[in-house]
Amino acid sequence: MRNSLIPSHFLVETVSKHKFSRRNALDIGCGDGRDTFFLLNNDFTVTAIDKDKASITEKMARFKDSNLKVICDYAENVELGSQVFDVVNAQAVLPFVDSRFISVLLENIHDSLESGGYFVGQFFGVEDEWALTSQNITFHSEMDVRKLLSKFNIIKLVELKKYGFTQKNEPKFWHFFSFIAQKS
Repeated sequence: MRNSLIPSHFLVETVSKHKFSRRNALDIGCGDGRDTFFLLNNDFTVTAIDKDKASITEKMARFKDSNLKVICDYAENVELGSQVFDVVNAQAVLPFVDSRFISVLLENIHDSLESGGYFVGQFFGVEDEWALTSQNITFHSEMDVRKLLSKFNIIKLVELKKYGFTQKNEPKFWHFFSFIAQKS
């Protein structure tokens, strides 16, 4: 979907435009660590979560940083407890959260954000090519996305439809909604 070396545009925009008191971030579905690396390089303490043990073990191991905490688990299983974050980043992961748990995960994200904190992420749209063939991925209309983010103030919501490639370099038609939302 995007170059693996480049952090999410919306995350870069959020970090560059705003001031943060704690500089504490949560990166859900950290994968190869591109966004985690960006956050660490911008003086954030980062909790990075990914269910893929290979990603966590191999790719995240290159970050020998005391400001990094890595958790190998499904995002919906992680107890955030009393942790408070300025930024929660969830790129290309929310569509893969079991639809039975997405509302609980979004509630946990909301509760873990500092007042005025930012939530940056993506949802797949209903016209995405995988909507025709995938059973374990969720797809949403713009109205669905707005409803899912109803506890947040939506700062930016962009719908994108384009032909591109998967991480396995397979051609695919993408339909997704990228967003920046803020906790009031």
